[in-house]
Amino acid sequence: MNTRVFVTASISLLLALITFNDLVGDWGRLEGGWSNLVIFFDESLWPPNWSVLEAQSYPVCEERVGLFCSVAWIGMVETIKIAFVSTAFGFIIALPLAAFAANNLSPKWVSFPARVILSAMRSLPSIIWAILFVIIFDIGTLAGIFAMTFYTVGYLGKLQFESIEGITNAPLEASRAMGMTRAEITYLVAIPESANNLLSHLMFMFEYNVRHGTVIGLVGAGGIGLYLNT
Repeated sequence: MNTRVFVTASISLLLALITFNDLVGDWGRLEGGWSNLVIFFDESLWPPNWSVLEAQSYPVCEERVGLFCSVAWIGMVETIKIAFVSTAFGFIIALPLAAFAANNLSPKWVSFPARVILSAMRSLPSIIWAILFVIIFDIGTLAGIFAMTFYTVGYLGKLQFESIEGITNAPLEASRAMGMTRAEITYLVAIPESANNLLSHLMFMFEYNVRHGTVIGLVGAGGIGLYLNT
C-alpha cells in the first residue's frame, strides 16, 4: 500500500475514533443495552401478529386466497406501485435536467441553475415532501407519488449529470465537428455513452423508493407504512 495512502487512512481513522468518543460521552449508557433489546423483542415483537396476513372483514374479500385481501399484501402492492410510478416520472423529468446540469453539454449559465434546482429538490428528505403533499392532497397515494417523484428527480438528476460528465470527450468533440446541435449531441451521443450508468441508477432508485415507501406511509402518504399500526 502507498505510504501516503496508509498515513492518510490512519489519521482519518484516528480522528473518527476521537470524534466518536466525544459524541458518545458517557460510555456507561451502554450498560444494560442488550437486556433492553431482549425486553423489547419479548414484549413488542414476539409472538408475531399474523393477523396482518388474514383477509380483512370489510370490505368483503372476493379473492380465492385470503392473503390477497390482507393488509400486508394490499399495503406492499401499493408501495411497489407508488415506487414504480414515482421512479418512472422522476426519471423522465430528471434526464433533461441532468443534461442541462452537465458542464460538458451546457454552458455555465444553464448548468448552474439546473444544478440549483436539483439540489433544492433533494435538499428535503422524501418524508418532508410527503408531509407537504399530504397537507395539499390529503392522506393517500397521490401525496406519496408526488413526494417520491420530487425526491427522485433531485437524487437521480445528480447521479445522471455526474455520469454524463464522466464520458470521454472524443465522441462529444467528434459530434460537434460534424455540426450536430446540442440536443442531438445529448440524445444521440451523451445518453447512449452513459446508458449503463443511467440504467444502474434507475434500478437503484426504484429499489430505494420501494424501501422508503414504508417511511413516507407513516405520515399518511399511502403504501404499507400507512398500515403499520401494529
